[in-house]
Amino acid sequence: MSWSPDSLALVFGLIDPRTRADLWVLPLKGDRKPQPFLHSSFSEGSGQLSPDGKWLAYTSNETGQNEVYVRSFPSGPGRKLSTDGGNYPRWRPDGKEIFYLSDGKLMAAEVRNTGPSSSFEYVPPKELFDTHISSAIHAPYRPYAVSRDGQRFLVPRPVVPLADVSPTSVTVVINWPALLQDQR
Repeated sequence: MSWSPDSLALVFGLIDPRTRADLWVLPLKGDRKPQPFLHSSFSEGSGQLSPDGKWLAYTSNETGQNEVYVRSFPSGPGRKLSTDGGNYPRWRPDGKEIFYLSDGKLMAAEVRNTGPSSSFEYVPPKELFDTHISSAIHAPYRPYAVSRDGQRFLVPRPVVPLADVSPTSVTVVINWPALLQDQR
């Protein structure tokens, strides 16, 4: 899901039948033994490390719906960032904003902690625009990309609106081998 800025750790997801989806960290130096980062009875995913490597933005369903949280990395308490659901958090490359999807809308929260403080400070999220990406999507990837300056976004859009697509018919041929024998 995410590399640390120094390339010494990798954040990944792991499914555990007892605890659902969890976030783990693989150190790429030393013993290289994977360690749980978030191992709870809730589903956690979409982990992404901040550009300075001090924070991890992720999704959890601990409130009953997916929300975006930020937690100190490599350990520390978490703090809910989203206000009405959220998925697929991404950091602006300079670390000054976190973007995420909420009900198809791209949201942005300005990050205010620029000093060595251990607390995470941010401005409440605001809607940027409607992406038309379904909230029901469960992609193993983030369904949008952010430019280096955080001013442009790459969002997949259907070529034809789904409402304009007419249903197509499907023909099912049963016992087709017998039809072939009749042709001989």
